[in-house]
Amino acid sequence: MANWNQLNYKPALGLIIIAVIMVFMGLLTDIYWFAAFIGRPFPRSIPLDERVARAFALPDVLGTLFLYGGAYGLIRRRCWGVYLTLIALGMNLGSNLFFLSLTRTAFLNIIGPTLIFIFFAIIYLWLKRGLFLGNK
Repeated sequence: MANWNQLNYKPALGLIIIAVIMVFMGLLTDIYWFAAFIGRPFPRSIPLDERVARAFALPDVLGTLFLYGGAYGLIRRRCWGVYLTLIALGMNLGSNLFFLSLTRTAFLNIIGPTLIFIFFAIIYLWLKRGLFLGNK
């Protein structure tokens, strides 16, 4: 059985943190939409027409697939993991900025930490891109 040194695999703490947060973001999104689809939605933070709110279901659920795949790819230090992560973070950034435009900064305390995480993760992945070079 190979040990960590033989595999030349040392998981970086930053990658683990990003992956764990991405998994929790995905789980929370899935729980939110699952509850809405079974008829027990969470209270809305802003008054939106039900049809407008449901328009975000498909992009959110697809985004969670990118979150899960990206998290797995980051832990395995695969180049495709970075791509999936960047797609997922880009989708989340767009969604959060759209939500911020609707709320006029009234919910910045909710969106702010997510935006900070997204920018941190993108910058961290750019600085650590050498970990993924040559990984197929």
